[in-house]
Amino acid sequence: MKKRVLAIALFLTSCAGAVSKQEKVQLKDLPETFTQKEEKQVESLYQKEVQERLFELARTIPTPLRVPDNIIRVFVLPYVDEKGNLVSQKYIFFRAEEGKWILGDYLLKKGEPLKELKPLEPAPEVKKFLEEK
Repeated sequence: MKKRVLAIALFLTSCAGAVSKQEKVQLKDLPETFTQKEEKQVESLYQKEVQERLFELARTIPTPLRVPDNIIRVFVLPYVDEKGNLVSQKYIFFRAEEGKWILGDYLLKKGEPLKELKPLEPAPEVKKFLEEK
């Protein structure tokens, strides 16, 4: 019992000298120089930067894009060939459609048809495949 009374007395005496938090915290208003007018100027500066960036992107030379080939994958199950050899399962890939270049209207003159770019000769793998058949 004596310990409790001593603890309460010690607690009350330690809190008596403390300054309240409200006295320590001082709230300051924003400087009067920052007004709604300056806030609008900041927004307008941001909008100007965005517009300049968009104009810069519009002025750059557009890059032609390539549409990828349409590739089809066929799964071949294991089978025994004419010589009696077991051929394991595999995938065969072939090109269903050849990719195209997207040049856009910026490179075309009025009345000129769209040009498709194609390689002069097939790739070495395709040549080899065609020669085997």
